[in-house]
Amino acid sequence: MSESAPAPSSLPSPPDRSRASAWARISATVLGFIAGYADATGYLRWHVFGANMTGNTVIFVLTLFEHGKDVMTPLVPIVAFLCGALIAGVFLLSAKPAVPLLLEAALIVAAAFSHGFVLQLGFLALAMGMQNNAVSRFDGVRANTSFITGDYTQLAKALAGLALGRASADERRTVSIVAPLIFCYAFGACVAAVCGRYTDLSLLLTVPLVLGLAYVARRGALA
Repeated sequence: MSESAPAPSSLPSPPDRSRASAWARISATVLGFIAGYADATGYLRWHVFGANMTGNTVIFVLTLFEHGKDVMTPLVPIVAFLCGALIAGVFLLSAKPAVPLLLEAALIVAAAFSHGFVLQLGFLALAMGMQNNAVSRFDGVRANTSFITGDYTQLAKALAGLALGRASADERRTVSIVAPLIFCYAFGACVAAVCGRYTDLSLLLTVPLVLGLAYVARRGALA
């Protein structure tokens, strides 16, 4: 009786694994840059954030106790972000992350050409909600790309393991993904501060980046 052929492994080959890891790191840093850019743009224009809903929640509560403050300014992005995350979640049930990323790009364009905080912040936060839900795992590491408080916590835990000489492969991978993400988030905020001085359409700078990631996701390089 002849032996049956072994079933082909579902694991990627070493070159494919290396390529996937590289794309994971690139994607995390680019998405971090976009979120930092959105946050800085929202804050400089409206004193609320485009992606950081933790900060917007605090600002919303404070406006309840300050006379003359408009509670709608922080509330609009909070609601829009929730809607964006929900919409992305629905799409991900039957589609690749490319679909919500394409919608994110369209929403950023809409935000760039909109006037008034309701439309501009609404479109921008809607886009960031979609981004944060569309891609949240990078080479096995879960990371937020539109707010980074939890990313700091993950990084600290992984760095502790490295400092004690007990870092696992997962912890080393976490440092290699989360640390550049945080740096690029801050860098994106810096770029937004500079570009915002010269044009009201500065948000358009991030659109090619989102479209590039959508193409990568369409090719299956993003989970």
